[in-house]
Amino acid sequence: CGVGGGALVNAGVALRPDRRVFDDPVWPGQIRQDGLLDEGYRRAEAWLRPNAHPDASSMTKYKALSAANEKLGDDIEHDMVAPRVVVSFEEQTNAAGIQQPACTLCGDCCGGCNVGAKNTVALTYLPDAVNHGAELFTHTKVRHISKSSDGKWIIEVIRLDTPKGSPEKIQTLTA
Repeated sequence: CGVGGGALVNAGVALRPDRRVFDDPVWPGQIRQDGLLDEGYRRAEAWLRPNAHPDASSMTKYKALSAANEKLGDDIEHDMVAPRVVVSFEEQTNAAGIQQPACTLCGDCCGGCNVGAKNTVALTYLPDAVNHGAELFTHTKVRHISKSSDGKWIIEVIRLDTPKGSPEKIQTLTA
């Protein structure tokens, strides 16, 4: 559990799905037809800066997968790909102005980058939101969201940091 949610504990792989994926009618028409998907990807890539590790092909796992790929022979038309990930392989200042160290190749991407090299929501969008006046609340669980007649959002949250056995502490926030 951490500020930033699922971005903290995923591998950060940032491959675009094949366009045919969105031809499936299971996707809502708004996603399939509004023409904004490419713009959304462009914006996300500007913030998250996905890139492949510059020496991926020399790594043991890549070599093992490449050897397995070759064994499949001509029956497969897929070339090996070093996936783009939202990890900084060089020290940088990210799009939110946060200084980030280079990845140390420790392998903790999935469990949560303790180095600060992964471009998570906690290191990109959230600091930018704070820079634009947003307030972040920790130790809370959203219970209900509604829109008031004046157009503001009403968010009802339960505080999770109350002592065990205490009554639930409910807080209402507006935005």
